[in-house]
Amino acid sequence: MALMKEDPFFTKIEEFRQRLEEFSLSQPTGPSQDGQSLQELQVSISTMLEELHVASEELSQQNEELHHAHTLLDFERRRYTRLFDAAPDAYLVTNRLGVIQEGNIAASILLNIPQERLPKKALATFLRGDALRDMLYYLRHIAILHPGERQGWETVLHPRNQPPIDVQIGAVADATSASDNEITLLWLIRDITAQKRMQRAFFESQARFQTIFQATQIGVALMDLEGRLVEHNPAFQSIFGQSESNLRAAMYPKLIAKGYPWEETLMFAALREGRRDLYAIEQVHPRGDGFRIWVKTRVSLLRDAEGKPTSILGLFEDISAQRLRDQEILHLERTLEDAREKERESLARELHDGPLQSTLGILFQLQQLENLNPADQRQEIQTVISEMQEVVSTLRATTGLLRSPILAHFGLEQAIHAHVNKIQEENPDVRVAALVDNLEEPLLPRVEQGLFRIYQHVLANVIRHGQASHIIVRLQRQQDQLIMEVEDDGVGFTVPQRWSDLIKDDHYGLVGSAERAVQLGDELRIRSELGTGTAIRVSIPLRKEDQQKHSLDELGPEIPRY
Repeated sequence: MALMKEDPFFTKIEEFRQRLEEFSLSQPTGPSQDGQSLQELQVSISTMLEELHVASEELSQQNEELHHAHTLLDFERRRYTRLFDAAPDAYLVTNRLGVIQEGNIAASILLNIPQERLPKKALATFLRGDALRDMLYYLRHIAILHPGERQGWETVLHPRNQPPIDVQIGAVADATSASDNEITLLWLIRDITAQKRMQRAFFESQARFQTIFQATQIGVALMDLEGRLVEHNPAFQSIFGQSESNLRAAMYPKLIAKGYPWEETLMFAALREGRRDLYAIEQVHPRGDGFRIWVKTRVSLLRDAEGKPTSILGLFEDISAQRLRDQEILHLERTLEDAREKERESLARELHDGPLQSTLGILFQLQQLENLNPADQRQEIQTVISEMQEVVSTLRATTGLLRSPILAHFGLEQAIHAHVNKIQEENPDVRVAALVDNLEEPLLPRVEQGLFRIYQHVLANVIRHGQASHIIVRLQRQQDQLIMEVEDDGVGFTVPQRWSDLIKDDHYGLVGSAERAVQLGDELRIRSELGTGTAIRVSIPLRKEDQQKHSLDELGPEIPRY
């Protein structure tokens, strides 16, 4: 009733009652016809009725506002409930002891407990060992904090009948708590098991990489785009024979400048500018201790996800021992060459004394056939045929000896290196570099033989006509293609339109190489201008179905450009 009297409407009624009571007491006890008093009473009643009407309208408006407020409150409550239950992370409401009062669907799934059974469950029951001690510590700490001060940590949670999971916990005291005895804690629990697994895998991978990085015998160097050394392994330091302090202050272009810089300097500049993504080269590097070693270098440009260059990675391998083996192979090549010369002399004698003499005898026999009768002719023809078969067999056996021994026994890469060494020795004023990469898988013999003959003819043409001081031979496998490029810095020439014009200019070697190239399934491409050197390129398909034999005439009379 006290609450009702505070309302304006009931206040007006009470005031009206009191005034009627006062008026009744002020009137004489006997009958009276005091018209003035009655008139005043009517006026007073009319005034109070009007005030009551106004109070009634105000009360009605207040009731509408209250109803609207209740509607909004109910809407917000239902919206909160939906958001609470639909949240992807686990949300809990507990008392100061960590006893659950409310939890969302995500919390039910995380703890493997039906949502309606979450209340009255102690959060501590899902913790073990150090995780439980951490929880008790934070509970005590949160209880004395000011409302709104958040605590967060990572721990291991043990859901009911499920393996442990890594979680991230955030807890805060509810600012609406009435007192310390009624403090309410709000919890956010996020499953970070997958994140932790990825993090552990990353650290393990990083540890393995560091182990390999430090232990590998191949020098590894990470550089910025200017060539400044950012990180390197012990093998890199050993290969270059430099102190750690010197390498920290070194620029890679200065290291290679101590050797034969012209090739790699140009390639490294193109890499820095983003005009190429990688290069490989073999060259002599002077060490800090004065020794010179052969180094196989592979340098790659690293890019970010958007394709922007970020850094440069270099791999360096000491191939001095391999080069020593190459020298041994070269010595073997010379020995074999001497043996080949003797063999050629013997072969010439055999051809002269054997197939050639037999052929002359056969020719004489054929000339005498017309002097014989038919029966003797048939017998003589059979004799000639038999002798011709012997000649063919002898020639086949002889031609089988004409293949390069290095190519036959060691493969295309070693044959090219051996030939380069020979050319270098025979032409000391010409520097020849062979860059061979990704030829671990064996090639078909006809491909090896054909490509090696093309290489021999092209290189001989450069030495004979090019007047070059530097020659680079590149041979690499790219997917299903075997690509060979020969570049020189010689005088160059104006490439004619047709092969027939090239023959007129005495470039028989290039024409012969072109014939071999098309027989292997590709064209020989030429790029040259006067004063700019010459580049020759051949791309041979490695799949058998792509190695169709052609002739030069079938592919057209014009020279393909490179």
